[in-house]
Amino acid sequence: MTSKQTLIQPNLFFCIWLALNLIGLIGFFHLSKPLWFFPGDIEYIGEASDGILYHLILMPIVFLACLLNFLGLVAIIVLRKEPVFKQFLYCWLFIFFCWVLEISFFWYRAFWYPIHK
Repeated sequence: MTSKQTLIQPNLFFCIWLALNLIGLIGFFHLSKPLWFFPGDIEYIGEASDGILYHLILMPIVFLACLLNFLGLVAIIVLRKEPVFKQFLYCWLFIFFCWVLEISFFWYRAFWYPIHK
């Protein structure tokens, strides 16, 4: 195998990976809105569907995103000798921190906000 041939098509893999992450970030954001507390909702205890939404929809999205990003990191490590390595790594780090910020914001709005208001 020459240096030009790889097992992974870097640009195609990167585009698919980025699209799936963006869909996951936007989907998680919109699906988590019903669990947020807003000012004046301190007496809100929650509904029976909150647990279903959290455990059966939101957590699988986070799990699939973790799996997808782990596979993306493995692919970046495999492509470390390619000229696009640094761009993919920086994009991976950016997407990783977007997920961390989104999940932190969700925890703040859904759990921490009503306790410390």
